[in-house]
Amino acid sequence: MQSQQNKLFTTWSLFTSVVFVAAYVCYQWLKSTTFELKSFDSLFISQATLDLVSVNAKVSLMYKALFGFSIAGTLLYLFFSKFPLFIQRTQNQLGLVAFLGISALLSEILGVKVGGMLHFFVALFLVGMVLNLLTFFLKQFVPLVIQFFWHPSSLLISFLSFCALQFLYNNSTSFNSNSWFIFGSVHLVFSVVLTQLKLVKKYSFNQVFCLFKTLVWIPLLVFVSVESAIFFRLKFDFFLAYKIVFAALFLVNIILNLFLKENRITAASLQARFALAAIIGLILSVNYHPIITQSTELFELANSANAQLKLFQSHEIPFVDFLSSHMFSEQFYGIIYHAIFGFSNDLAFTTYAFLYTIIAFSALFYFLKFVFKSAWFAFLFIAIFPYLGAYLVNHFYVAFFVFFLFQKLKHQETVKNYIVLFLVLIALVFWRLDTGIATGMAAVVYFLLQAFFGTDKLSLKKLSFSIAIIAFICICVILVLASFYPLEYLLSNVQNALHYIAGSQAHGYSKSTDVFNQQFYLFHFVFPFFAVCMIGTLTIMLKNKESKWLKSSNLAHASIFVFLIYLFNIQRGIVRHGFMESNDSIINTFFFLGCCLLLLSLIHFKNNATRFVTFFSASFIFVITWSYFPMNENNSFFNQFFSENTLYKLDKALNKDNFKGRVMLNEEFNKTEIIPIHSFLNQHLKYKETFFDFSNSPILYYYSNRNVPSYFCQNLQNTIDDYLQIEQLKQLKKQQVPLVIFSNYPKNWFDATDGVPSETRHYMLASYIFKKYKPLGIVGKRSVWGLKSRNWKLKTLEQDTLIEKSAIFDYKKSAHVQFHHFKIHQSILQGIENGKNVHPKVDLFHIPKKLFKEIGVFIQLQTKKPIDNQQVTIQLLKDSLVVGEVKYTEIKGEKSYLVPLSNQYLWHKVQPNFIRILPENRSYTVNFMKDIRYER
Repeated sequence: MQSQQNKLFTTWSLFTSVVFVAAYVCYQWLKSTTFELKSFDSLFISQATLDLVSVNAKVSLMYKALFGFSIAGTLLYLFFSKFPLFIQRTQNQLGLVAFLGISALLSEILGVKVGGMLHFFVALFLVGMVLNLLTFFLKQFVPLVIQFFWHPSSLLISFLSFCALQFLYNNSTSFNSNSWFIFGSVHLVFSVVLTQLKLVKKYSFNQVFCLFKTLVWIPLLVFVSVESAIFFRLKFDFFLAYKIVFAALFLVNIILNLFLKENRITAASLQARFALAAIIGLILSVNYHPIITQSTELFELANSANAQLKLFQSHEIPFVDFLSSHMFSEQFYGIIYHAIFGFSNDLAFTTYAFLYTIIAFSALFYFLKFVFKSAWFAFLFIAIFPYLGAYLVNHFYVAFFVFFLFQKLKHQETVKNYIVLFLVLIALVFWRLDTGIATGMAAVVYFLLQAFFGTDKLSLKKLSFSIAIIAFICICVILVLASFYPLEYLLSNVQNALHYIAGSQAHGYSKSTDVFNQQFYLFHFVFPFFAVCMIGTLTIMLKNKESKWLKSSNLAHASIFVFLIYLFNIQRGIVRHGFMESNDSIINTFFFLGCCLLLLSLIHFKNNATRFVTFFSASFIFVITWSYFPMNENNSFFNQFFSENTLYKLDKALNKDNFKGRVMLNEEFNKTEIIPIHSFLNQHLKYKETFFDFSNSPILYYYSNRNVPSYFCQNLQNTIDDYLQIEQLKQLKKQQVPLVIFSNYPKNWFDATDGVPSETRHYMLASYIFKKYKPLGIVGKRSVWGLKSRNWKLKTLEQDTLIEKSAIFDYKKSAHVQFHHFKIHQSILQGIENGKNVHPKVDLFHIPKKLFKEIGVFIQLQTKKPIDNQQVTIQLLKDSLVVGEVKYTEIKGEKSYLVPLSNQYLWHKVQPNFIRILPENRSYTVNFMKDIRYER
């Protein structure tokens, strides 16, 4: 049986090697082929000719590839099958290299840039073959070199050593351009050195690798040395030689390692240390930017920036006093940065955003280590898999921590483990809302499945006691907060948060996809139903211990948990993110992983290599088969490390003459977007006064160092319903807010997010602004308004002429929704007067002057015979001049419609005296109503 399996794997290794080399040869031969029409012997006036495209070249390319691959593959098979060295002890490693090379080649063809990684795999394959050949001549030394050359720990040591060299020689262009070759050379040298150590010292493999365990600290030492240099420069105007700091810290690390001897380390735990350190080294070189260019983004970045402002400047507490969209996950790295360097109104804190990636990838690493039973293969998958971003969304990696806690609870059911599980689930909600909710709901269902269908009985006593302790902790936290804050304030902010959380309708798209109907039904019905069926099937298999199909109960549990997270996360793709943004990974994240885990749980593997290859292959096939193409072309993770590492030219950036701070300012952006507003605010506002942003540019609060007069860091975007608009109005009345940044000038997408104008979406705020504030002029690229009650002494400003134009708001079919909403909440609107038709032939109604004393005014229309999809236009007239229009679409069977009027500037300024309704002669009944919520 064992010989048959060895033969099978030999055949597999041979097959992958043949395919890899043959495909690589064909790729190099044909990759420069173009389809440009160069033959002019015959003239065919066709669509292809008009575009100067040669159809023959397209056809020829396909056949050249097929025939070339067939011939090369046949010759290589005959050569390799007769090559006796190919079936020696390195067959597994050579087959794995060939397999990874095939995936890299496919990725390159499909648009993911793998660059030197492809050539590196070719070189690695050839070096392996050469080493095999040398075993005939040097029978003692070379086989040992080969063992070290292919050993995972040796590869990881070489990688960490290369990280140090890459850091030390960051200013060398030749080093950067030859990084793949240098890494291969370093590894080859290490293999020889390790072999000598083993031969001379007679150490075991594990003892040899233990000698280099200090290398696991290299990524941390790189980070600390760079940050210490920047810290002393910013705080004391003194530059430390950061490379000397690195060398000194590394020497101290070696000395400590010599004196603080550790107990015996197992080979697996040592390899896990190397692998995790290598992943952190990867992330440092790809995601860590010590010096950044100032972002020109004014919207999304406000979540993290305004959180820092509220915390360090206003001394507010996260979640208690304010809320950002992605919760603590976008706050913690800024808190760490500002705790070290002190608070400043720049974006330097975002240089620590890579810490989020480290946390996420650490969770993924330990999960893959659990799957592969190997830290090396976990690292290899993260580093090499070309579609990692399309396969899994990294926001959900932290959910794996919950799975590990369930596994621990399964083996040791204690009150302590229950409490830790509950605390982590609560922490995940505060970490990131979508992650926490999806993981929490998945955890509940997973727990119930284990309780009802598991083979082990759960202790209700321990569970109940744990819940009681968690409840007690929560009550204590609430009591502590209540002792420092008014209870009404806390309840109000809790309600604010709950309204925001329940606001799927506020940001949802009416369509998930424009044209991809097959994908819509596949992703929204077929895949979820399949996931449910597989959860049920695996649960039954786990219940039946004698199932012949199930080979790994641990992977079956992992598959169930992952499928559950997928099912509870898919709503995010249905609501907003997905095909409309060419980001289907939001919808399917964890589904493909669940399928792969399901596959692995049904197969018995004799070694980790075959498990890895099966998982990698299945993952790759799932992505390229079911994902939406074209994907965004980008470099693979591993290739970025070698070709686009962020530490390149660090010497130049940290030079005392070049260093101007952590943020390279965008002078043009600051000149047009930031400085004018900042100067204007400082000139016309008192120290504690602030402004209200109605332009969806909330990061202006951060740059201007002004308090956000809202519970939310993105004050406008997160104010999603009437309740939150009322709460926002309370803040405007309570705080000193004499200025409003009303809009961008000229208006852009952020003044009408998702095609909905801010005056329509936030009609209560708009009506209040129009009633209480007046246009002051254009400052920078924004229209600034001030309180009518304040005497503004201004220099000449460019006037906002756009606001003087008549507004046209189209409510489409929502006018019917508004009518039924206020019908349910009748106490909100109060009738003022019925409309009087003042023209016998057209629908022309007089507007009572008393309406203009109110802040919020609505008009209700009724028609006896509604026409389906008929557009109705309400024109606001000042005598015969149209000063505004409100439109809506009728729905069959719906006679009553309601729309606001006072959310138009000219309604308040011009005070129109008539309303004309089109189409005419429909016999409308008109009622004017006021919103009494402004009076409360």
